[in-house]
Amino acid sequence: MGPFILGNERSWVRKVCNSPRNNYIGSIIDTAFRDNDTKPFWRFIKSQRNDCLGIAPLKSGDHLVADASSKAEILNHRFKSVFSKEDTTTAPTLSGPRFPSISNITIDSYGVGKLLSNLSANKASGPDNIPCTVLKGLAYEISPVLTDIFQLSITTGTSVVTVSKCFLSVGFGRFLQKKTSVFGSI
Repeated sequence: MGPFILGNERSWVRKVCNSPRNNYIGSIIDTAFRDNDTKPFWRFIKSQRNDCLGIAPLKSGDHLVADASSKAEILNHRFKSVFSKEDTTTAPTLSGPRFPSISNITIDSYGVGKLLSNLSANKASGPDNIPCTVLKGLAYEISPVLTDIFQLSITTGTSVVTVSKCFLSVGFGRFLQKKTSVFGSI
């Protein structure tokens, strides 16, 4: 007969192969009705989903592409093709109302102290790794130094990290070490 299965044999093989599966499904349904527990039935239904994950093969020219890097190139090319290339050397000037510049921002030491004292002790440490309990306990002692750091950062336009490294290297670290003896080491 050869490797090909004829129609009658094919249906017989399909029936024999599907019989255990159908018996399993039947037992799940019977159990669900008997025990009034539909959870196994719905678990089985959920497992039968055949969602295709990922991106289907894409057509490039007259052939299909299935590997990830080629698909990325095709999608990138398509994405670039929908945008027009403009001449950016001569940008137009925008007309409309001019808004007044913002006045100088000043940070108050009392406000910084109040914000620090309202920190939740249950929160995790920030990027500086100083526990919130220490910041909360020393709120009004360290608020003048932090106020200077934040004010200098706003005035100069530099990052708080850059400014605070300068302050910490000058002596703020020694001040903090003396004051934290009550709370333990940082």
